[in-house]
Amino acid sequence: MKPPIDWEAVRADFLMHRELSLADLARKHHTSVAKVREVCTRDHWHEQREARSQQIAHDALAQSAAEQAAMLADVNADCLRAAQAGIGKFNVMLAQCTKPHEGRALLGMLRDAQAVALVSLGAPTENVRQIPPDEDVDSARARAFQAMLDLEADTPQ
Repeated sequence: MKPPIDWEAVRADFLMHRELSLADLARKHHTSVAKVREVCTRDHWHEQREARSQQIAHDALAQSAAEQAAMLADVNADCLRAAQAGIGKFNVMLAQCTKPHEGRALLGMLRDAQAVALVSLGAPTENVRQIPPDEDVDSARARAFQAMLDLEADTPQ
């Protein structure tokens, strides 16, 4: 007498191994292709296998998104630390600045550090002041130097 077919094992092989044909399953489990096809159709194995494949793809995408979010958080934290260091360096250099072109360069550094910090925190950067492209260099320098002097005057000694 032949041992009974373990249909749960056949189903598990069908769901787990997309490369196995019904004939392969029949051979492996010592039954006929017709019987495997009958049970497969009756119990909707094809639909179950498709649903399982979609679930695996969904889970993989969710895991990938979580990993990418963690990596982005690490990069943002690194950028924020770099921006904070740049702002700290700005404060040190501001105390030593005596010429308008130095002030302009420092304000550009501060603007860039501020933009990096804001982006790292997920905040908009439209409040970061941009120098108008039509402004001549001398007036931009004078304005930047005046802004630096104003900052210095407001800073307690």
